[in-house]
Order: sequence, then structure tokens, then C-alpha cells
Amino acid sequence: MPVSTAWERFLAVCGLGYLLASVGALIDRARFLPTGWIFDLLAHLTPFFVVGGVGLAVLIVLAKRWRLAAGFALLTFVHGLHYADVGDVAHPGDVPEQAPGVRLLSANIFERDTALQNLALQAQDLKADIVGIVEMTDADCSVLNQMFGAEWFCLIVRTDENGRPLTRVNALISRWQPSSVNVHHDPSFGGRAILEVGFVIDGQPFNVIVLHPPAPGAPQYTEQRNAVLRFAAGLSSELPNSVAMGDFNTTPWARIYREFEGQRAGDPRFHSTWLTRWPFLGLPIDHILIAEQLKVSDMRVLEAGGSDHLPIFAEVVLLVQE
Repeated sequence: MPVSTAWERFLAVCGLGYLLASVGALIDRARFLPTGWIFDLLAHLTPFFVVGGVGLAVLIVLAKRWRLAAGFALLTFVHGLHYADVGDVAHPGDVPEQAPGVRLLSANIFERDTALQNLALQAQDLKADIVGIVEMTDADCSVLNQMFGAEWFCLIVRTDENGRPLTRVNALISRWQPSSVNVHHDPSFGGRAILEVGFVIDGQPFNVIVLHPPAPGAPQYTEQRNAVLRFAAGLSSELPNSVAMGDFNTTPWARIYREFEGQRAGDPRFHSTWLTRWPFLGLPIDHILIAEQLKVSDMRVLEAGGSDHLPIFAEVVLLVQE
């Protein structure tokens, strides 16, 4: 087979695959069209469509297929617009000095003891006030209190309302005692729980939601993930001064992410949180989403500490109500 023919066939296969996959991702983006499991998965790959589209366009230019290159460049530009739109982002900025701040730390520790130990050290270094943990280890509250502080409030939920073990365990530990604690279960959640913990800070309510829905590895898991996210989004919109944090198992480019109101702490386009083994192929699926009336004075994606996820830290400021 001549080299030119093999090259053209290679470009044709790559181009057709890119075209079908990228159109699928755009279908998920179009809210007036029905979507499905595979389209949801493709929407998460938006950054790779941008990079891959540029690469294909360059290769096609080298093959001197000008019209085809222009077509791929146009499609890549559309993906670029999609990539640029991640909803509302709360960038760290100046806040009033008298406004009370809350230091939040959220991490998926991948059920690893080393990751939990490193998270405790990071919480100490950052002087965290509230720590949300998903994929918790077998450690109990006595262990967490030894790591974080003897007087800290600790909540670990391992079973549902009927005593059945959850498929993944969430935990919250805080240097403050809460004013309210609610744990939400539902058969549609796929064996997951949502933690809702309320605090009163300088006379103002402050609510933290910790969640970790199933990964969308199959249609039924996607439905379970969406059920968890929709319920958490409803809680977030109803509760004053609310923060939702955890491993959402979705990127900002998927349709379900737009169910949440408010703002994401930090720009997800420049900070992937998973997968730590392949940092250049990472995706931002861990989030701290805050209510619009809150501000962010600091936000960081931290170093990996034994998990396949990176912890995220944000200092959230409650503006003094007149």
C-alpha cells in the first residue's frame, strides 16, 4: 500500500471517529435535545476534543486537504466555545476584613489510610475549619479525632436508614459543633448518602453538603449519579449560605452539572482533580460549589497524598448581612 494512501486512510479513520464523538458531546450540550449515557460521557472529554481537533487539523493541513482542515478547525472552534463555558466561577479576590471566613477542605481519599493521614496534615497546615471526606476508610471517629483534633465534631455514615451498608462512605469533621445534621438516603442514589450539616457562624447560618454519587460507567450508574446531583442541587438552592462539595463524578461540561446554582470555587479549566496517575489526561470532577451570596478569598488544588484524586481547598467568606 502506498504511503500516501495509508496516511489518508489513517486520517479518514481518525477524522470520522472525532466527528462522531464530538457531535455526540455537542448533543449533550444542546439542552433542547434528549441525551443519553454515551453522550454524557463524551461531554466530559471536551478538553481532549479541543486538543485532538487542533492536532487533526494540523495533520490534514500537512496532507494538503484544505477544505477538510477548515471543517475540522471549525468544529474544534465550536468545542473551544463549549470548553470556555463552565458556568459561574468564583475567583479568589479581596473581601471585607470584618467578614467571617470558613476554611473548607474536600477530598476523595480512595479508601487509603495514607491519603487520610496526608489529608489530616494538610488540614493542619491550612488551618481548615470543615473537612469533607468521600470514599472514607474503615477508620472511625476516634481515629479522626486523633488526627484532626480531640474536640472536633465527627460524622461518618456507613449504612442507609435500613442498616444496609452503603457502597461508598462519606464523612465530615469540623472544629465547630453543628446546629443541625441531616443524612439523606434514597433508593435512586445507588447506595450513596448525602450529608447536610448546618452551622451558625457569627450569627449567620452556614450549610455544608457532602456528596459522592456513582461514576457514570454504565446507564444505570449515570441515572443514580444524576439522582444524587439533582437532590443535592435542590438542597443547595434551598439552604442559606450553602456549600456543596465532594467528588461529583461530572465535569462542568456535562449537562447535569448545570442543575446547580451558584458558583464554583476556582476555575476548573486549569485545575484537573482526577486522575493523578496521568496528570496530563486529568479531568475536574471534584468541586466546591458555593451560593451566590458567598465569596472566595482563597482556592487551591493540593498535592496528591495517596489517592487518585487531588484534594481541593477554599476559604469562603460570609458577607455581613445589613
